[in-house]
Amino acid sequence: MSHTADDCEILFDSGTESTNIVPRYLFRAFSDQSSGRNSGNAIVPHAFSVPFSRRNPLGAIDHAMIHCPAAQAAIDELPLKDMKTMLEAHLSWDYGIPSEFSSWSSSFLFVLRHGIRKKYNCRESNICFCVFDTRGKSRQKIFPAMSLLRMYNIRDEAKMSHNLYDHEYLHYGSLVNIGNYSIATLVDLEDQDLYKELPELGAERASYDLSLRVEQLRQDMFGTLRITTIEEVRLLHYIAKCFDKKEFHIPIIVAILALRRRIGENDETLQQILLMIPEITLPEFTTSDVDGLRQLQSGAGRLLEVAEFARLLSDVYGERTKSVRPQVQTHPADGLRPPYRTALKPDGIAEAHSQYLKQNSE
Repeated sequence: MSHTADDCEILFDSGTESTNIVPRYLFRAFSDQSSGRNSGNAIVPHAFSVPFSRRNPLGAIDHAMIHCPAAQAAIDELPLKDMKTMLEAHLSWDYGIPSEFSSWSSSFLFVLRHGIRKKYNCRESNICFCVFDTRGKSRQKIFPAMSLLRMYNIRDEAKMSHNLYDHEYLHYGSLVNIGNYSIATLVDLEDQDLYKELPELGAERASYDLSLRVEQLRQDMFGTLRITTIEEVRLLHYIAKCFDKKEFHIPIIVAILALRRRIGENDETLQQILLMIPEITLPEFTTSDVDGLRQLQSGAGRLLEVAEFARLLSDVYGERTKSVRPQVQTHPADGLRPPYRTALKPDGIAEAHSQYLKQNSE
């Protein structure tokens, strides 16, 4: 039994609004050892790249593999039972069942940590990072992982706990690069002093933990307020230029800035700072794009860096968001400092801004 149109509408009719938003930008890490075929030309899921597989019976490769009918199929063409089995295997990293999905994340923090872990713990080679502009027809094949988990009634427990996948989005079928994504290598980012800007990522690089380590980094990096300076943005521009398409440089700069809690009073200067730097290209943004950023910010939950990315990016385009910014508090019963969120009063921002300037002038 295959899907029906009503089945697919469940993806966007159930749960909270935030789990159904497809962000304008998504991120991915991969290596030479990653499943499927991953390159600057196309991202081809495992099921479409395995010679003589059920989905690729002729063992097609290269251009034929990318453009074969199966690789361009719709998600509703696969029987429900098969899709559920494949989805569980994909999300639990069980490569015994070839997947027809590629994984993407709204969290650049998660993707950076994932790529660093691949190199220093898993000893994988040629680690690459990818940023994907989801506009256009490709958006029709992107699904929030949490929505798929609900749709297929996958039990919310253990490794399949739904909240573990709040940052993850699955692209169904092959993704051909028509200028909609850009790639950089970890080696190039490291050569451009990635760890000077993000020393926390440079520590414990060989740690096995992924989700737990990301949560620790999230709380540590959001523990203090930061002011954005032109010197910092210049450094980040060098890092962003490792990505091969200049229209992705601002999203990468902002994604890295968003890994720390920024002072709201100073954010209106970010657009001015960016425009002062040669070779900066502002991507096209529409009113609906900015509206999408607002929705993403308000629904980001524990993903503090995703909310900050959405807020900063909307600020770059002159559209101030009005929602109250989060403040991270330490919970006395948990050393991991989960993101208990309270309203940060406007005068609290001003006070924090003053304290920051005083500390850094001593």
